[in-house]
Amino acid sequence: AELRTSSTFRSIIKMFSELRFKIINPAEDFLCPITLEAFKEPVVLVGDGRTYERAAIEEWLETHDTAPMTNLPLTTKEIRPNHAIQAKAKALASEESLATAASRFMEFYIF
Repeated sequence: AELRTSSTFRSIIKMFSELRFKIINPAEDFLCPITLEAFKEPVVLVGDGRTYERAAIEEWLETHDTAPMTNLPLTTKEIRPNHAIQAKAKALASEESLATAASRFMEFYIF
């Protein structure tokens, strides 16, 4: 009974609720639009500003002068690492681990 009314327990309930209702769309944020697979080495194609898997976009650029998503001509074929997507993927993995732990905690203590 003490655990159910403690401030620690209320904090855990609040944290779990916030995590449970977050909307994250990995299909949009963490999948290459060419391969439709999770990024391993995400890069930005400077010519269109979109993120692709390095191997996929390099292969595309060998035979095309257009953007893969729009087929519009590219002004440059320069690619740069997308560190932001890599950081988001790491954060998502950590958040999913935390959500799983919170869920297990809730099942154990409430149900």
